Amino acid sequence: MKVAITAVSGQLGSEIAQQLVGEIGAENIVGTARTLSKAENLGITVLPGDYNNRSDFDKALNGDEGNSTFDTIVKSNRQTEQDIRESGLEWSIGRNGLYIEPDVEYIEIYIKEGEIANCAGDGLCSYTTRSELAYAYVQLTAYLNAAFGTSLVYEEMTPEAYLTFQQNVNGEFLGKVIAGIYIKIRNGEFNIQSDFEAAAGRKHLEWKDYFISLNQS
Repeated sequence: MKVAITAVSGQLGSEIAQQLVGEIGAENIVGTARTLSKAENLGITVLPGDYNNRSDFDKALNGDEGNSTFDTIVKSNRQTEQDIRESGLEWSIGRNGLYIEPDVEYIEIYIKEGEIANCAGDGLCSYTTRSELAYAYVQLTAYLNAAFGTSLVYEEMTPEAYLTFQQNVNGEFLGKVIAGIYIKIRNGEFNIQSDFEAAAGRKHLEWKDYFISLNQS
C-alpha cells in the first residue's frame, strides 16, 4: 500500500514525507506538487499536482505513475476531502490549525515596528507549529518577548484597517486571505478543541519549550 502526500513541496508536506520515508520507505510514498523541482530532493516519486487541474490528481491518486485562500480556501479543502472520501482510496484527513511559524519568521519586522499589529483582538485561536496545536494569538506577544528579549506590544487594528494593510503589503488576494484569518480569530472561529494527543499519542509541546528550542537552534 502506498501513501499519497499532496502539496509535498510545501514546508508541512516535505516534513511529512521525510517522516514517512523513515517509517515506511520512500518506495511506498507518492507525492504531488505543482512545481516538481521543489520536491526533487525528497527521494520519493513526485507527480504533477496543481489544485487548478483535477486531471493531475485523477492520474496521481489512481496509481497511474508512469512506472515508477480564506473562506474560499476552506471551501476548496472541503471539496478535496469529499473527493478523497469518494475516491475508493484508504484515507485519513488531518485538519490543521493555523501555523505559528509565519509569526516567528516575522520577528525582525515586529522588532523593527515595535509592535505586533493585526485585527484579531483578544480572540482565541488553536495554533499549530506544523506538528503542535496551542492557544491564542494575543498570548504570542508575551512568548516572543520572553524568548527574544524584546518589549513588543500588541496593537489592535480594526478589520478594515488590517485588510487594507495586508493588501498593501501582500497584494489583493493574499492580503484578503491573511486578514480573513485574523478576523476569524477575532470572531472565535479558531478556538477549537484539539485532537492532537488522541491522533499523535503524545501531548502538545509546551509553548515555552518550543520557543526555547528556537533560541537554541
